[in-house]
Amino acid sequence: MKNPRLTIAVVTYNRSRFLRETLACLGALVESEGGGETELLVCDNASTDGTRELLDEFVAEHDFARVRIGDQNRGFDGNILAAWEGARGDFVWFFADDDLLRPSAIAAVRRVIAERAPAYIFVNYGVFSKDMTHRIDSLSPACRLPTDTAFDRGEDALRRLKMAFFFLNANVVNKRLLGDAAGFRRYDGSAFMHVVFALTAMQKGSAYCLAGEMIRQRGDNSSGGGESFIRGVRRMRDCARSLGYARSSVNSIADSFLWGAFKRGAQIGAAEGGGTRHLAEFRRSFADRPLFWLLIVPISLCPRWILAPTRVIFKKLHKTSEIVAARHPLKDVNMLPSEK
Repeated sequence: MKNPRLTIAVVTYNRSRFLRETLACLGALVESEGGGETELLVCDNASTDGTRELLDEFVAEHDFARVRIGDQNRGFDGNILAAWEGARGDFVWFFADDDLLRPSAIAAVRRVIAERAPAYIFVNYGVFSKDMTHRIDSLSPACRLPTDTAFDRGEDALRRLKMAFFFLNANVVNKRLLGDAAGFRRYDGSAFMHVVFALTAMQKGSAYCLAGEMIRQRGDNSSGGGESFIRGVRRMRDCARSLGYARSSVNSIADSFLWGAFKRGAQIGAAEGGGTRHLAEFRRSFADRPLFWLLIVPISLCPRWILAPTRVIFKKLHKTSEIVAARHPLKDVNMLPSEK
């Protein structure tokens, strides 16, 4: 396929036990919904678990599939960069090696590309158990939008999506608009290279968010939360600020993400004897945020029974706001002609 419109770029490393199911799902949907203009690119980070043999078999059976094999492990960000460079499509949809797509997902993304060609597309997802047997309702869908939504400003998209776009598979980026990867290499090692692409695309042009739950994310199947993870989130905060996003929007998202990562990482650090390093990294992340230490941390450390009444009130307010949003769609919602 010489000039595909869309590249689904799967990044993988030593997870052949999940990759087989993911490729079977993607392969079937590309065949039925790809329209002859969708390629499937798999970037292997020098796996040693039989992934290469699995990929050779898959490519031999599917003419829309290609493979890039790394001669050494370049890390997650390095593999994302390799996927970006190797993609032939005008749009790149990053995808993990253990998740699944729902039917009509590729068709929906292709429709948005054909009718709008935005700088960025967010694809909503639900979170499932590790064995994919049940959906975790409290986390699904990841972004609660009443309908497909168009945003003319990256700032508006960021405020609405919050942390949802940090999930790899949620991001479809306009490669023709962003160009080569040279300007993104300084973020190699952050573990959030896909977020850099998303932030840059949203700020360069319009964004479109698909509200329907189109991806099944396999939960509890990734690591994170240590001091390197906190450094990565801090670098994403700095990246967003440098791109011109409002400080309040960026801080709100980073605070939530970092505090959650800290609580999880503190447990990991204590178990591995690295608690001191972990705390030091977290302190550097919030050196310029005294309010965080004076307000958010103390509240987060309060016993659950003290905060229980407040949690109930917030849940009721959130439910009420969702009902109101459903009855009164957002003013910035721009539906596709086919949806009107």
